[in-house]
Amino acid sequence: MNTFPISIYCPKGSAGANAQNVWSNPLDVDVVVQTSYAPRFAPDTTVATDGTNYATITLASSVDGGTTWVDLYSCTTNATGGAALAVDVATTMTINAAATGASFRLARGGLLRVKKTYAGSGAAVGGSVVLSAVKVP
Repeated sequence: MNTFPISIYCPKGSAGANAQNVWSNPLDVDVVVQTSYAPRFAPDTTVATDGTNYATITLASSVDGGTTWVDLYSCTTNATGGAALAVDVATTMTINAAATGASFRLARGGLLRVKKTYAGSGAAVGGSVVLSAVKVP
């Protein structure tokens, strides 16, 4: 097995501004996101939980060039079901139960996207999602 890390940075931007960044599989083999090692989000700032103004970080995949996205994992600072973030302290992301096995396998050119969305005025937060993937023939 040929396992390797993928790190995708999502820019901070200002409070209330959505942002995203995309990684494209450059390899001549398929890549499978390992579900046995949940991705982690390492924020670049500390953010408290809030029931009105919060951020949600989502890791999604696309196997059709970005037309359709499937949410794989997420984390939020929503006071209901979320957690506070501490600068440079990795937070384990929660798997989306609706994601299927095919969504975790990316052929050459398959995409992974880290997207940050806000509710209310949100909070200025950016950071990196780090995950483990394996090359498969």
